[in-house]
Amino acid sequence: MAYQDIMSKLNDQDLPSQRESPSVEDENDQNNQPIDNKSELKDENQTPTSDPNSGRWGGMISGLGLGILGTIAVMHFYVNPKTQTPEPTNPENQVIEVSTSPASGQTVTVAPVELATVTRQLEVTGTVEAYDLLPILPQASGLQIQKVLADEGDLVEAGEVLAVLDNSILRSQIDQAEAGLARTQANLSKLQTGSRPEQIAAAQAKLDRANAQLAELEAGTRPEEIAVAQAKLNEAEARLADARSGSLQDEIAQAVARLEANKADLQLASERVNRYQKLKDQGAVSEDSLEEYLQNERRLRALVDEAQRRIQQLEQSQRSQVDRLEATVDMERQALRQLQNGARLEEIAAARAEVAEVRSNLNELINGTRSEEIAVAIAEVAEAQAQVRYYEAQLENTTVRAPATGIIANRVARIGDVTNGTKELFTIIAENQLELHAKVPETQLSQVKIGSPVTITSDADSNLKVQGTVREIAPLIDPESRKATVKIDLPPLGAISGSFLRPGMFLRAAIASSSTQGLKIPAKAVVPQADGSSIVYRLTDTETVEATTIQVGEIRGNFGEDLTQAKVEIKSGLNLGDQVVVSGAAYLKDGDVVNVVSPELSKF
Repeated sequence: MAYQDIMSKLNDQDLPSQRESPSVEDENDQNNQPIDNKSELKDENQTPTSDPNSGRWGGMISGLGLGILGTIAVMHFYVNPKTQTPEPTNPENQVIEVSTSPASGQTVTVAPVELATVTRQLEVTGTVEAYDLLPILPQASGLQIQKVLADEGDLVEAGEVLAVLDNSILRSQIDQAEAGLARTQANLSKLQTGSRPEQIAAAQAKLDRANAQLAELEAGTRPEEIAVAQAKLNEAEARLADARSGSLQDEIAQAVARLEANKADLQLASERVNRYQKLKDQGAVSEDSLEEYLQNERRLRALVDEAQRRIQQLEQSQRSQVDRLEATVDMERQALRQLQNGARLEEIAAARAEVAEVRSNLNELINGTRSEEIAVAIAEVAEAQAQVRYYEAQLENTTVRAPATGIIANRVARIGDVTNGTKELFTIIAENQLELHAKVPETQLSQVKIGSPVTITSDADSNLKVQGTVREIAPLIDPESRKATVKIDLPPLGAISGSFLRPGMFLRAAIASSSTQGLKIPAKAVVPQADGSSIVYRLTDTETVEATTIQVGEIRGNFGEDLTQAKVEIKSGLNLGDQVVVSGAAYLKDGDVVNVVSPELSKF
């Protein structure tokens, strides 16, 4: 607290008002009061004498009386500080008898100048920042945001769901991966169980067929086989010739004849319709007669269309039959040629390879599965399980969770947005922890130590006053501003009732830089002067006071709202052990005689 502020409050709390102190006007009024001194009372009509000492002694006696009254008033104020001293009055204009003995001194209390540990502070400014601002990025990219469950300013716990992404595609991929896993597990189980008797029998039959085919190829072609093949070829060629010129061709010819007849009838019917249409237009025939010819024309046109479709169907059927029979003829001709030429060496080799493969399969079934095949099946199962776990992890990533407890500082996520692995959805002030980034000039940086206590205040909120600690001193200095950043730990958000600490706030910080031995006195002893200086009244050995100009420093003491308990640092003007006036200092002047009633010994 500034010295001028605390002295102003101190005066408001403790010092009497100006109207309580004797004023010049009071002295003038008292000088006008009659003096009850029989030795100096004169008749009102008596002519004043020319004795020059008469006026001087009368003034001295009046002043002495006023001094006594002022002393009594001040003593009454300090004995009863909460009772306002009434102004001296004399409503009945009585004569006051004043003693001519020397006046007693002003009643005061004094306190000694004491040693004090003075902490020097470095005043700086800075900006509130989050201690750890965590960006929350989506783990899955290209997915649409379906739900947003947190907003700016919300307090969230670690693991709390903040947003939900679309997971329909991932669920389908998990189903597919689980089906593949089931298939590989079934294969492994089959290999580990061994072959069943029916499988061995089927493999044996297949081997018998392969051996028979190989024996036939190796024995060569018999004459009767060639004869049979020749007969099949002749039959196929006969069917092909019949298809080209047989019954289908006759049907096509008949259909074409019917089509021509229907076309002729249709032409005749069309001519009649035209003729009757003209007669009808001339009114020679009725509408009904014309309608009969029109219906006949439509019927004949339908017959022509049907005949054309029938011809197309017959021609298509003929072409399909001819194509099929031509393919059969080619196949039979090739078979005959193979029989006539005998089996080729490559055919015999292929037959032998097939026999060897079938025999190997049969031996595997009889002897059981080899260990390496089981190992391969186990590896396939492990691969399928890893695939399932991969998609399950991707599915878990569609739920965006808070990585730590804190407050949502920024929300970018919106329903309907598509996620991007480089675009943050939220930012969180981790653990609600804040810090003040104070700027310290390089010339004063040596005064700052890590761990030093700091008092933080705000220009915007006079009630804001928190304590912090220097946590870190930046190793680099800004080459433009010639200042370094000092990071000061602040209380967590919400830790102080009524505090509105927020990132971005401008605050002032008083960093404790050093501690030295100094002097202190009660703040009540200091009397501010009109020119801005300060004095105290030091008690001398002769029970008088001496006005001493001092230089004050920091206001000290844990005084709370009771400013009368404050102490003030004295930088110059006093020595250790000096006695200074505390109560009553406001009504003294240099050289006044005082009466000390009791020393004021307050604890620091």
